[in-house]
Amino acid sequence: MDKLGLLMGTGLLISILPTQVFAQSRRATITGGGGDRGKCTIEVVVDGAAEVEVNGDTARLRTLSGQRAEWRRFQCTSPMPRNPADFRFVGVDGRGRVELVGNPGGNRGAVVRIEDQQGGREGYTFDLEWRGGFGNDNRPGYDNRPGNDNRPGNDNRPG
Repeated sequence: MDKLGLLMGTGLLISILPTQVFAQSRRATITGGGGDRGKCTIEVVVDGAAEVEVNGDTARLRTLSGQRAEWRRFQCTSPMPRNPADFRFVGVDGRGRVELVGNPGGNRGAVVRIEDQQGGREGYTFDLEWRGGFGNDNRPGYDNRPGNDNRPGNDNRPG
């Protein structure tokens, strides 16, 4: 086999191998709230591309390309309800492209994609805001009615 054929075969093999995706989960710091409005502020550092998926009081940061993305902050006034009403995404800071690619609803969380095409790491901050959306879902982190925090280990569960 000649060198050109070997190089082409190696290139083909590399192109069909799956790209490794790094994922990190994090629980929100809950800073009060209650009522029918809520907000989560997310801050991450990205060099390449990453996605953040928020479900209730848990978020998952997936590095899609480039250096491993890192958490800086995940702070919410209350867990995001399963089916929030009047849901809004607000990009706050970052030099690249930040967009909502998946609205929350049903069993899906809100998904935000960050694409940083410039070299080097950059901090990105965005807010997820909602009003209403209370539900009767007893899964951890979803029912955010006052006094209905039924996450494991919480002694304030309704009786």
